[in-house]
Amino acid sequence: MLVARFAEEIRKELRTRMNDIADTLAGGGASSFEQYQGLCGEIRGLAIAERALLDAAERMEKTDV
Repeated sequence: MLVARFAEEIRKELRTRMNDIADTLAGGGASSFEQYQGLCGEIRGLAIAERALLDAAERMEKTDV
């Protein structure tokens, strides 16, 4: 249960950052194509990290039973 709570807190942080970046992009916040690419890359990296976190938490929960 502790693992699930920890993973959920980290997931919230990752998701908040992804949403903030998406809002910036949607509002035209990228001043150059390079900045746009960088922000898109950050979203991609955060999404990969989120998936890895959720997968690891699920594996750990299954072994704790």
